[in-house]
Amino acid sequence: MAWSELSSADQAANPYAQFAAGESSTTIQNVYLHGIAAGSQPGTYVAEITFRSHQDPSQAPNHSDSCDDWTLDYTMIQSSGRWLIDSANAAPGVPEYQSCG
Repeated sequence: MAWSELSSADQAANPYAQFAAGESSTTIQNVYLHGIAAGSQPGTYVAEITFRSHQDPSQAPNHSDSCDDWTLDYTMIQSSGRWLIDSANAAPGVPEYQSCG
């Protein structure tokens, strides 16, 4: 279901098999929306989100954490009446993630 929330451009950059393998052991909690602002392209919006992920350490970004705290800016676009994730990037001046255990 998570992959279907990506735009077609983001799906092309994250093929399903690769995306599914990377997310297969991941659970997400403590999701918080800090704000939404107009994006740099017409019709886009950027949502600043923080959350905690728990995953098999081999699937962590550094291949060693079982828990990470994330701060990401999600660029959102509208497609067929739905808002989809077009990209996710580190928020300016903030580490993309930090280990929490």
